[in-house]
Amino acid sequence: MPIAAPTITDYPSKLNSNQELIVKGRAQADGRVTVFWQRGTDQAEQKTVASDAAGDFIFIGPQLENGVYRLWAEAVDNRGARSYPSEKIIITVEKTSLVQFSSWAVNVLAIIIPLVSLLIVLIFLVWWGWYKFSHFRKKLRKRVRRTEAILLRAFNLLRQDLKAQVKLLEKTKAKRKLTAEEQKVCLRLKKDLLGVEKIIKKEIEGIEEEVD
Repeated sequence: MPIAAPTITDYPSKLNSNQELIVKGRAQADGRVTVFWQRGTDQAEQKTVASDAAGDFIFIGPQLENGVYRLWAEAVDNRGARSYPSEKIIITVEKTSLVQFSSWAVNVLAIIIPLVSLLIVLIFLVWWGWYKFSHFRKKLRKRVRRTEAILLRAFNLLRQDLKAQVKLLEKTKAKRKLTAEEQKVCLRLKKDLLGVEKIIKKEIEGIEEEVD
């Protein structure tokens, strides 16, 4: 006949993952008690301890991983007679606050570090693009200034040539009356001189505005 099932009298309902599992109970005197623990559908693990002359036993288990465990015990007396299993108890194992915070910090850093790295890369790309653009704008300004100087020199030469032609016609006018064709040429030269000056000035101002 089976002997009386052991009774678990003292156990923690909640346990930190860094704590050892300690369970106390009572069974057949001077016998052996096998304690079983199982997490979810995992295979049950077991450990056998001895009960003293009063039938008391203490089970010290390993550090358990996070989860919900069922724990029960079976007894064997000195004759080899076994008992039915005891009532199953439930023990919840959780991470400590420090471990939970560390895990949370690791998860947060796993998100923040790539974002910060991406932000640094974006800032560098923006800075590099602005640097290249500023460098290009400086070169363009220098080129515009050279072009402006060349245009001004060319215009001055053209203006001097037109003025010389106008003066020549005016000298001729002082000596004799200009023909109708010569008067037209003189007026056209003066008009062209003013027109060219306005056009060149307008174009140079437009280029400077676009560069700025």
